[in-house]
Amino acid sequence: DHGCFAVDIDHGFRIYNCDPFREIFRRDFDRGGGIGVVKMLFRCNILALVGGGPNPQYLPNKVMIWDNHQSRCYGELSFRSKV
Repeated sequence: DHGCFAVDIDHGFRIYNCDPFREIFRRDFDRGGGIGVVKMLFRCNILALVGGGPNPQYLPNKVMIWDNHQSRCYGELSFRSKV
């Protein structure tokens, strides 16, 4: 619905509301792992994460399905090449 968006960073991700513009959530991974791609499923708690950066949190050929309410991955999709 374009009401919010997610940003990947080298040690986690951030979620921002568009109007009014403000950060509504931040996740910093303990191991300092980077996220190269983060995509939201509408405005719900489900995200798709792909590792990235110099110290990726996940392999770059896997899409991890992340539940933000439970703070854990509950599924993964593996590919032969980088996502």
